[in-house]
Amino acid sequence: MKGESLVSVIMPVYMAEAYVESAIRSVMAQTYSNVELLCIDDGSSDGSYQICQNLSREYANIKVFHHNENLGQEAARNTGFTAMAGVYFMFLDADDTLAPETVETLVNAMEESSADIAMCTYSRVLDDREEHSLATIASGFYQVQEFSQHLLKDIPWDILSCIGTKLYRTEQIRRFGIAFDRKYKFNEDCAFFLCSLLHAETIYYLNEPFYKYLIRKSDSTMSSYRKNMFPTNVKTVELLGELWRKYSLFSAKKGLYYQKVYMVMLDSLLNEVKFAAKTSFIQAAKQVRTYHEFQETFTSVTKTDKLSMSHRTIMHLLNQGKYYLVYIMLKIRIRMK
Repeated sequence: MKGESLVSVIMPVYMAEAYVESAIRSVMAQTYSNVELLCIDDGSSDGSYQICQNLSREYANIKVFHHNENLGQEAARNTGFTAMAGVYFMFLDADDTLAPETVETLVNAMEESSADIAMCTYSRVLDDREEHSLATIASGFYQVQEFSQHLLKDIPWDILSCIGTKLYRTEQIRRFGIAFDRKYKFNEDCAFFLCSLLHAETIYYLNEPFYKYLIRKSDSTMSSYRKNMFPTNVKTVELLGELWRKYSLFSAKKGLYYQKVYMVMLDSLLNEVKFAAKTSFIQAAKQVRTYHEFQETFTSVTKTDKLSMSHRTIMHLLNQGKYYLVYIMLKIRIRMK
């Protein structure tokens, strides 16, 4: 029944004064009435905190928290998670918005199916144009074992990683001690979801883009240097491997798995080429080369026809320790884009 169970929406806020009011008002405009919004200002030095404070005086169901210094999104979300009172909860980033029917639709799906998690998808919004990101599986109720078979193949990584597309049962997440962890930094959103799937039995998937992800014109896949990008991001991919192993799916999925590991390797090395010194790149390349599943990744990537010859060449050069040649290849790749 509409409004029966309290839903907590957790929103970290950092330097978002141009966007945060729209995000807040999208929660206040939900067709589901029993919602609390927890705004956690993470040490902003712009007007974000004041905007949240002002709107909390307008709406009684807004709670505002403040960190004296910038602790990061993980800490901000954990602050909200500790303080929330909802039977269910979800996340929203301060520069994104929710379609008005989002909460109601996800709660109805959760309660009618008794699923452990309800999940939708999202749209990328740029200059009032929307580009939907959709999976190729049908909406409906799934056992997690069945749902896991579709990950990467039919449900892209970006949908798994989008933070605001899932509704969780608070009691279940707290019972298993799931929280945001800095060891998954740079992909902690996907890590939280995969950790939740590891402890869930059922999920209801809705192939509808209710979450609106704002693409800022200054955004790019990598817009600044990310130190230790590879060891943190690959830990998230390892959670997917753990999920597939749990359901005896890894053998059938290892090709997809090692392709994803390779892409994490590639992105981390591109990060070094774009933003760091050559010596830092060499250190990162050696880190990739000594990764405990490098040989499995090398064997899988170099034998597949799913990746181009240039990608396979990069792996051959890494395997031979020819890091400078990899650096040159990636430098050329960046310049050609």
